[in-house]
Amino acid sequence: MIKINAYALILLTTSSIPFFIKAERATPSARPHISVREDIPGIRSLFLFRPETARPLIELSDILLARESSLSRAEREIIASFVSYLNECKFCCTIHTAIAVHLLDGDAKTLQAVKDDYLSASISEKLKTLLTIAAKVQKNARSVTDEDVQRARDQGATDIEIHDAVLIAAAFCMYNRYVDGLRVWTPDDPKMYAERAALVAQHGYTNLHIPALKKIKKQNSARPHISVQEDIPGIRSLLALRPEIAKVHSELVGTLLGGESTLLRAEREIIAAFVSYLNECKWCCTMHTAVAVHLLDGEAKVLQAVKDDYLSAPISEKLKTLLTIAAKVQKNARSVADEDIQHARDQGATDIEIHDTVLIAAVFCMNNRYVDGLRAWTPDDPKIYEERAALIAQHGYGISTKGELKVD
Repeated sequence: MIKINAYALILLTTSSIPFFIKAERATPSARPHISVREDIPGIRSLFLFRPETARPLIELSDILLARESSLSRAEREIIASFVSYLNECKFCCTIHTAIAVHLLDGDAKTLQAVKDDYLSASISEKLKTLLTIAAKVQKNARSVTDEDVQRARDQGATDIEIHDAVLIAAAFCMYNRYVDGLRVWTPDDPKMYAERAALVAQHGYTNLHIPALKKIKKQNSARPHISVQEDIPGIRSLLALRPEIAKVHSELVGTLLGGESTLLRAEREIIAAFVSYLNECKWCCTMHTAVAVHLLDGEAKVLQAVKDDYLSAPISEKLKTLLTIAAKVQKNARSVADEDIQHARDQGATDIEIHDTVLIAAVFCMNNRYVDGLRAWTPDDPKIYEERAALIAQHGYGISTKGELKVD
């Protein structure tokens, strides 16, 4: 039986967040990998399953897609649906296409044209340049070039718009993997998406104290694609540009990696470092490797063994099965099989642990693309990572022991 806590009840009842539509499954289909409400479709069944992570995920969607921006809501939904289309995530692509169509007063042809060939679609030249960047973020964020960013600027895109286009693309690489990696119910009935789209179009999607950012003398390297504070390394320079996103990001990562869990903090950091290694994101891999090593009392050989061949590494059999799931989420979330889930259960993994593994892997597919897509400064000096790792190991990321959000 699934327990629904107070925040889940808020998700179900509040007027500021559209309510969950219950529906009967029209035909039998593959069951979700974990025990979620099967009468609630898509990502919302996962939100009910894990309300602690639902809040920052919903807040992030609302900030990126529904709140004030110089990009229209329709343009932002087009980016979300386009990336979901490239990732072949049926639920996310269909719902965000439906929302964009609703915001465009029923103009479905534009959305279809974007999927067929966005460069020929009847959208602004600026949006075309942002979709080019988003497509590169989806496939390989490091492939975003200065020329891509300059073309967007030439069409009037601001640094905030470029930033948000990259983060929307990165976020939907996370959301898509989250939905498909846990194989949630994806209805076929278009009316369900249309009803939900109308609600979202109308209503939207409804830190421990982090030590002051230490300024560091930057060595010569490629400049970030947008104007950020260049003496702050990695993802923190990007989050400093968007404090409202920094707040929910801190809560999400803090809950997943530093919050209460039956998985050790070191195990969760290993999953984050491993996925970042697979995505070849130097900043995230180095940072979370350093945190894991610190939590393992300096045992760097374990982390190297995980990267070399995790199945032979000196880690628990349960963690090996979870890393197998994480690796599949990183590459193609739809490839997670019933057998993968059963292997994890056979080694003692709970549904919450499997859920959190999938979400950690999905979140770091977002974080890696966010950092690399905007080419945030990635230092070479290991001391920078070690100092930050010691702080994180001691204090966490942004959630107090009582679950209260603390902000600088």
